Amino acid sequence: MASEPPSPGGERDIALTSVTDRVIITDRDAARHATAGKEGADPELTRNFGQAVHLQHQLDDKKETNRYKEVRYDKLIELSPVIIAAFVVILGFAVFIGCMFAALGHETQAEYWAKQGERGIGTAVAALAYIFGKSTK
Repeated sequence: MASEPPSPGGERDIALTSVTDRVIITDRDAARHATAGKEGADPELTRNFGQAVHLQHQLDDKKETNRYKEVRYDKLIELSPVIIAAFVVILGFAVFIGCMFAALGHETQAEYWAKQGERGIGTAVAALAYIFGKSTK
């Protein structure tokens, strides 16, 4: 009798499958051990990961600091007109008081100094109206 080719489900197929499985399992185990031991085995990689975490933390801190500064500057920009108006109020009342003292010292020019004092008061009241009008919005 001539030798018959093995059938698809014969013993030869079982032998090949088990050898292939052993090779695949062996390759998987080798790959698993190679990747599992890689972190501790490579000090440069571990150091770089540590630096990356540290740099990410620094970046997050810097972003938070810059966000805080941006919010603070936005508030300052919103308040700048009110601060300037308050300065004008103080300056207007100072002009009025100075003009009144000048009018007391120079009675011949009292009317001139009174008009200048009125202008100072008018400027101060206008700036004060701006401040109160701004705060109600």
